[in-house]
Amino acid sequence: MSGQRFGRSLVFLIILVSITTLTACGHDDSPTATPRPSATTIPPVVTRIVTSVPTETPAPTPTLTVDLSTVTGRWVMYFELSISGSAFVQELHYNGAVDLLVEMDSSITGSGHFTSNLSDTACEARVLDTAPLVFSAHGRVLLDSTPFQAEIEIVPDDPLREENHALVCPDDYNSVRYRHQPILWTSLGAINWLRWTFLLESDQAFTVEADLAQATGGFVDGILRGEVLIYRY
Repeated sequence: MSGQRFGRSLVFLIILVSITTLTACGHDDSPTATPRPSATTIPPVVTRIVTSVPTETPAPTPTLTVDLSTVTGRWVMYFELSISGSAFVQELHYNGAVDLLVEMDSSITGSGHFTSNLSDTACEARVLDTAPLVFSAHGRVLLDSTPFQAEIEIVPDDPLREENHALVCPDDYNSVRYRHQPILWTSLGAINWLRWTFLLESDQAFTVEADLAQATGGFVDGILRGEVLIYRY
């Protein structure tokens, strides 16, 4: 009897030791490792402010304090020019006109042309090209003048255009002499008659004269005389 009791006690002791051992193995009392922080550094966020390019504002058109209503509108200049004393022909005539528009902003624009003809008492003189000498004009009103003055410049469409003339002279057995050269534009440029300053007053006229041989260095000879007429319409 006591042997059975001892055997049970021994079995119970073995079971108790086994349970204790299993419990000890299932419970890990070792300290938990703390994870090390990552060495990667997150870069800071950079905010970029882009400024738009400012739009250029055009300068305002200046307001004229001068009243130009008394001179604005259409004007015309007439030219009657002649070259005499040339070694080639007795007289070379030019008739021209330019229509001008005077604006309220003081600007002046226009266009015009010249035609030519020859005269000679000893020979038959001919103009071989009948197309006019065309030009444009631009300028301005001089605001500091009283009464108002206009300042314009004549701009030839073709400043080097040749003029073609011929002379048939009976005393030379009807032989023909030719001349091919730019005469009018060369002459006016040399004596500064491509620029004009005049009063903006209707029904006025003035005369001009120049020695072309001296002004052009002999390229064109003769004396240029002329009358300029100015009208408003």
